[in-house]
Amino acid sequence: MKKIITMPLMALIIVSMFSSMAFISADEVGVNPENGNRYQGTIKGNESAQFKFQNRLTFQIRTNMSLDVDITCDCENPQLKNMTMLLNTTQNRKMTMNISNSEPELGLYNGTIVMAQNQHQYQFRNQYIYNISLNGTDAVKAQLRTQCDDPMATWAYLNEETNVWVPVQSQYENGEVFADTTHFSIWTVLSSLPQGPKDVDVDHKFNGKVNANETNQFKFKNNFQFNFRANNSMEVDIECDEAVQAKTMEMNMNTSEQVRLQIRINNSNSDLGLTNGSTIKTQNRYRYQFMEGAIFNFSSNATDPFMAQLRYQVGEQNCTWAYYDEDKGEFVMVQSQLEDGYLIANTNHFSIWTILTINEIEDESTIPGYAFLGVFSILGLAAIILKKKH
Repeated sequence: MKKIITMPLMALIIVSMFSSMAFISADEVGVNPENGNRYQGTIKGNESAQFKFQNRLTFQIRTNMSLDVDITCDCENPQLKNMTMLLNTTQNRKMTMNISNSEPELGLYNGTIVMAQNQHQYQFRNQYIYNISLNGTDAVKAQLRTQCDDPMATWAYLNEETNVWVPVQSQYENGEVFADTTHFSIWTVLSSLPQGPKDVDVDHKFNGKVNANETNQFKFKNNFQFNFRANNSMEVDIECDEAVQAKTMEMNMNTSEQVRLQIRINNSNSDLGLTNGSTIKTQNRYRYQFMEGAIFNFSSNATDPFMAQLRYQVGEQNCTWAYYDEDKGEFVMVQSQLEDGYLIANTNHFSIWTILTINEIEDESTIPGYAFLGVFSILGLAAIILKKKH
């Protein structure tokens, strides 16, 4: 197998090309189980087809040219998933595909650990294996998409010359992991496993490169610890105020490009009203207080969509992540959850983030609707008094 080098420009062209190739109307093809879960037929150019194997795997395909297909699904107890292939070629082609969910000879069965070409460990977890071949020698561009619950998962192909799995640049969006390719072979999706953490002791700042899929533990002089992990190598510039509490912050980032990330960590910001114990004004009926003493100012030069998960070791249970909306000049609360002492939130944008503690409910008389309840309560009490007098 020839080693394929994916250029950023090529990836951009492919993504642009496929942006208009939505599955508007797909023809469903019920595969006859008595025929070995196999389908042979032709898909016309610029038409979509949808195949259902064993009522578990739904495979959709769209091609710009006429395509003869021979697809076999050879699976035992397959998982319920959707798989999509978008194909662009310059001539009519024939494609053969065998789909399986276990290949012990390749070291793939549910739960196995795989050492990839980048020397990182991955896990094969409830996914399918696609052995794809296409006739002809002209260029082909394809996008592979499948359902996945792991934002850090990646598509990978088998280098048949070295018998080693090669992860490719992948993106995660709306519960799907997808990747672009210019060649076919044996493909699957691998879940990334945490690598051994790399300890980095620093005074109050770090400016350097972090490698893809490596967990870096930045330990600052004030004992604050920032753990960072990304699916792409990137330049990171972190600076931590000495007054920040000795706690742990974790951040996982998934992006389709190599970016430069800047993080400033402070324990107060008087311009935003964030000082120890200060009350934050909001539009809802809760009062929030700044109690955790940590403010994170994130910025990057990212131009493509990204996803990040923020995890902070909290002292209070009744708290939430929030970011500062510069346009409205107020903090916006985001959906957060508490897990093992860490407050967790997901985001697709960077700005100033912090942790706010829900202190108490505002005076109910100031809440719209409660004034009317108060009026009715007074009238009810007056009626009771008059009744007793009579």
